[in-house]
Amino acid sequence: MPRTESIIYELHRRRVFRVALVYIVSAWVAIQVASEAFPGLGIPEIAIRYVWLGAILGFPIALVFGWFYDITAQGLVRTPPAGRNRDTGLALRKWDYGILAAMSLVLAATTVQMIERIRSIQPLDKIVDGDETTIVAPSRDGSVDAVSDSKITVAVLPFADLSPESDKQYFADGVHEEIISRLSTNRSLDVVSRTSVMAYRNPTANIRLIGAELGAGAVIEGSVRYAGEKVRVTAQLIDTSNDTHLWTRSFDRDLTIANLFAIQDEIAEQVAVGLNTQLQIDKIALPTSDLVAYDSFLLGKYHYRKSTPDDLLLSVQHLEAAVQKDPEFVDAWDWLAYAWNHAGVQQVWTTPAEAYPKARAAAVRALELEPGLAPSRALLAFLRAVYDWDWEPALLDLEWAAKADPTNSGTVWSYAFVLSLLGRHDEAIRQVESLADLSPEKPRLRQQVAYRLNDAGRYLEAIAAGEKALELGADAGQIEELLGVAQFGLGEIDKAIAHFESAIKLRGGYPDSLGQLASMYARKGYKGRARDILAELENRRSSSHISPVILAQIHTALGETDRAIALLEEAVDERDRGVLGVGQSLFFEDLRSDPRLQQLVTRIGLPMSL
Repeated sequence: MPRTESIIYELHRRRVFRVALVYIVSAWVAIQVASEAFPGLGIPEIAIRYVWLGAILGFPIALVFGWFYDITAQGLVRTPPAGRNRDTGLALRKWDYGILAAMSLVLAATTVQMIERIRSIQPLDKIVDGDETTIVAPSRDGSVDAVSDSKITVAVLPFADLSPESDKQYFADGVHEEIISRLSTNRSLDVVSRTSVMAYRNPTANIRLIGAELGAGAVIEGSVRYAGEKVRVTAQLIDTSNDTHLWTRSFDRDLTIANLFAIQDEIAEQVAVGLNTQLQIDKIALPTSDLVAYDSFLLGKYHYRKSTPDDLLLSVQHLEAAVQKDPEFVDAWDWLAYAWNHAGVQQVWTTPAEAYPKARAAAVRALELEPGLAPSRALLAFLRAVYDWDWEPALLDLEWAAKADPTNSGTVWSYAFVLSLLGRHDEAIRQVESLADLSPEKPRLRQQVAYRLNDAGRYLEAIAAGEKALELGADAGQIEELLGVAQFGLGEIDKAIAHFESAIKLRGGYPDSLGQLASMYARKGYKGRARDILAELENRRSSSHISPVILAQIHTALGETDRAIALLEEAVDERDRGVLGVGQSLFFEDLRSDPRLQQLVTRIGLPMSL
């Protein structure tokens, strides 16, 4: 028998043709599943190439397996060698030729599909530099595709925490925030705000939909793995118009501050290259060289943003640990000042007499290290107003700070708040509206507009602004409370009660909401319910600080004027921030004719009514 016929006979006898056909069909199915499923699961399209590679490399392995082994009713057995008395004239049957034809067709179709897919996603250039791997998708003319010739909008989605214990989300959030900050200095890009993208942590929608919702032509996804003394940061840039990955990069480095910030700079630079924009990113000095201090700083920011009393306590503790570790850590001092200030407002585990002086000391230290730091200067001016009651000089300082940094929300809000306290409502509203108009997608900016409209007695406009903020993603509990105040201003007590009840459910029995609800109950005639809430709040005072102003609201609604005035005098002595608005507050309207309230407001140095 000629050699060729002998080989074909053996392939037939050992069922290699059948193995090849089954393998090709199975590989084709696997590739189809990967092509459809990977984009929806957020797996980079480059992974589909590896499925192809695995299928190609596995083919000869399958053929070798089919040559030596056979699957029978008794299980996997080794194919015996051909017998000496075999029929050397055995010809291939018709179905053998059918198998060969089917194999040829499937192989041809698969090859064509592979070529088309490669053309559609474009070949990727892979650059290896030490421990880093960059994969870039060039355009057909050799340069990297740009999403648009005009200014490009980029959204950086929250980075995932892939650390072994899944306990480093705060660290991943820190990397995410710094990348947004670095990209924001590139004047060729519009970068979607951190507040707007936080709703897309662990997104279920596909990239095209996310891009449409955020108005972004490109999206950056990433992850951080922080383990021991090593850090791995992975990022990928995706064109939202076609869900194509423009580049993917992984960084494996020793965990140092210098390496971490270098990674963040390089990601920002690669985004600029990937979008074919001019590189306009300014280098910045490292905030600290101490990794432990930086870790504590990120934890402090993480808890500060949660804003619950327990989180604020943790925030203060972590930020104090950061400045103890590195006394020249400017950003940590600045955030510590704001954390103490916020704690002084909440008054759960601290008092204004403790919190505000500590906030001032931290802000002073930050300014000693960096005299031009506008947020700390603004906070000092704010404390001069709300704690020292030195209104006009404080207002001048706040005006300077707002002009020096007109996009800093904390500074502008502080300035507007003091303007409202002084009865200059139109100016206050203009300040917060101008800021909100710069970033209309940010819910908290629109929420501040609603607050200042409430202060001005423009309740219908406040309701519209509050509902818009809620639509944008503002805290529902805070908005319900805001809407309750507006409805009370309109004389809609039943609607106000419904909003305050909803706020309590959402905020977990927050004292301000409870006091407002009890005040509404008393005005509605439900005095038993009002006294139940009053008793609950009085009981809480034995273990945590409850503002006397909250209790005074309830006593005023119950007609217990003497007790209300006594509580307000206590609040003045404590420098409680809540007492600053009593001269204009709807909740104390029944006391405005009382000379004792007028004396109190005069002592504070603020106007008496709207």
